[in-house]
Amino acid sequence: LLCVKPNGDFVIIELKKGRSSDAVVGQISRYIGWIKENLAGDKKVFGIVVTHEFDKKLRYAILANDKLKVLYYKIHLKLISEEEIQN
Repeated sequence: LLCVKPNGDFVIIELKKGRSSDAVVGQISRYIGWIKENLAGDKKVFGIVVTHEFDKKLRYAILANDKLKVLYYKIHLKLISEEEIQN
């Protein structure tokens, strides 16, 4: 996902399902480079990797670049009846 902050800076969000690896850092770095060269002008470009599971290699790779961070997601699904929705 390519997002723009209110101040005009760019944020690239890379969504990963399942297990990640530090290889995603190369991928998001390539996206950041392209945005810097083609769209950003004088604006900053940041990257966020969103993944489900902790990966130590990914953590170390992210730490090497202060323009990147990793966030984790949890999904909770609760099934409810039609009657519960109506009440």
